Amino acid sequence: MFFERRRVWAVRVVGRVREDIRSEEATLAIDLIVRVAKRAPSGLPNRDAVIIAAIYMLENQTAVSKVAEGLDVNPRAAEVFLDRVRREAIEVAKEEGLQKIAERGRRDRMRHLAGP
Repeated sequence: MFFERRRVWAVRVVGRVREDIRSEEATLAIDLIVRVAKRAPSGLPNRDAVIIAAIYMLENQTAVSKVAEGLDVNPRAAEVFLDRVRREAIEVAKEEGLQKIAERGRRDRMRHLAGP
């Protein structure tokens, strides 16, 4: 995979959450992840940028709002969906040998679940 593309990695992450990647939920999540990953530092590989974007999407209130609005659900339901995306992104990171990213994502997820 020399020419890795952001969308391919986003589909890999979201496809673990939603089997039907053409569903409204999956399409919205993939588009948001790719949009955020495009703003990553230029030296960061696409794979890493997408995984990091997927892990931290839940902490982005704009993303939570867009998911809630796009899916016509309340913000809590959007957060639950984005947490599932986060969990799968952490698993993909582990599979790809990105242990530091996976560990940080797990740690931040636990902190988020613990609340303020």
